[in-house]
Order: sequence, then structure tokens, then C-alpha cells
Amino acid sequence: MINDDKKTKFIECECGAEGVLVTHWTHDTMDREVYLTMYSSGTYRDDSLSFSERIRHAWNIMKTGHPFTDSLILTEKTAKELGQYLANINFDKDGE
Repeated sequence: MINDDKKTKFIECECGAEGVLVTHWTHDTMDREVYLTMYSSGTYRDDSLSFSERIRHAWNIMKTGHPFTDSLILTEKTAKELGQYLANINFDKDGE
């Protein structure tokens, strides 16, 4: 079943080796959660994976069934707290 109500945003690390996928659904008013899924390629942007590294990543996916490193599920409240915290970061101020 295709869910058109699913909204996602992938944010890549500046190094290109990791990223986070933010997922939420707009149709479900009962389960107002945000999923943060961390991905890691194990390499930097300009490097390529060796054959043994590719086998290691493939084996991990086959063993665990998950292509991602880890994930967090945030309630609506904690997702809003995280968003507010990130929005209020002042990079121009020392010590914060």
C-alpha cells in the first residue's frame, strides 16, 4: 500500500558519510510521532567502498534486516522541543 501522507526529508552530514532521514505521517492523528533514522555509508564523499566493505554492509543488512545504523521515535511533544531547540541555536554567541 502506498501512503501519500508520508513526508520525508533526508539530511546529509557535511562529510557525506552519514545522514538522517526524518519521517512523519500527516494522516494519523492518533500516533503523532516523528521517526529519525540514521544512515552511515562508512566512507567519506570522495572515497569509494572497497569490495570487503560492501560485503560487510550487505551482510549487516541481511543479518539485521535494517540498512540503517539506528533510529529514534519522537512523540509530537519531543519533536517540537527538538525543533524549537534547533531553531533557537545562536551560532553568533560564544559559549552556547
